[in-house]
Amino acid sequence: MQSLLRSFDIVREQFQRVADFWMILDRLAWTEWLIDNAGFMPVNDLDAIEDLKLYDRLPNEFPRWLAKAREQGSWPRDGVAALDGPRYWVRRVLMFPLRIAENWSSRIGEIRDAATDETHIIRFDNTFYRLCRPGPETFSVKVVPGTGRVDEGILLTIRVRDLYVTHVGTRLFGRYASTIDRLAPQALTLDQAVHELPTAHGDRLFELQSMLVFCVAESLRNDLIATAVGQMIGATMGNPILRGPAVYLPIRDYLPVARAWGQTSDAIFQALSPQAQGIVLRPRSELSLAERRFYERVDLAKIPPHLVRVAQSIRVLKRPG
Repeated sequence: MQSLLRSFDIVREQFQRVADFWMILDRLAWTEWLIDNAGFMPVNDLDAIEDLKLYDRLPNEFPRWLAKAREQGSWPRDGVAALDGPRYWVRRVLMFPLRIAENWSSRIGEIRDAATDETHIIRFDNTFYRLCRPGPETFSVKVVPGTGRVDEGILLTIRVRDLYVTHVGTRLFGRYASTIDRLAPQALTLDQAVHELPTAHGDRLFELQSMLVFCVAESLRNDLIATAVGQMIGATMGNPILRGPAVYLPIRDYLPVARAWGQTSDAIFQALSPQAQGIVLRPRSELSLAERRFYERVDLAKIPPHLVRVAQSIRVLKRPG
């Protein structure tokens, strides 16, 4: 009996240590977090608190979290919940910070993997293409400057079905500026765009939006552009400075690749066998074990010659239709 009581004492002691640890974490000022996603409620004695009071206190930080999430754009103002019988379905909105820094390409890869679906369609370099998700949902990328205050940033709202940017901050975004081919941003230019966009107007606003959207959206779709943007940033702001790559990004050199993304995605799908086409567009949860193990390499000989370079550089395929 004494050993049993001692065991309970040890468990209670360990629980208290864990609780103390989480209380410390909850009080820290996490400057890299856009929103504090953790809530802490101290309970000295679980046996002494009534169940209803416990359940009442558990979500006590949620209203403040929800207000902050809406302010940051991580939660839709009209997307709280939809009632369906006894269950509540809550629309999930993903939000990713993206700092203008030398790790741009790897961070883009992380966002891309989280916001798109995997396939077993093999690229020329033995990696796999990814696929845009179906549906009307969006996710957000908060572009944070590499210099200045860490709480600054511009929120881009992006559709999952085609990676098109619909909003820059609270402003609608529809197309690139007609002058985008003349732009050649540097790392500090991107930084300046993030700082200046909230107060910019007219043609200047349109150009800054276009430059920022191009670097983010086209990086998500295309490895070639993600690498070029990352090297451009590293050549100015790297630690150490990256020697060799240009310190600016001539957008006109990458526009043909960006504009051919949809056409090239269609060409890649048409080059697949009927079996591969049927598998890649179905949800993974609906696939049999044999279908999950299926893979197919894209035959570049079936891709129109003028699209082969694009097919080799894009990472995410636009969903047909």
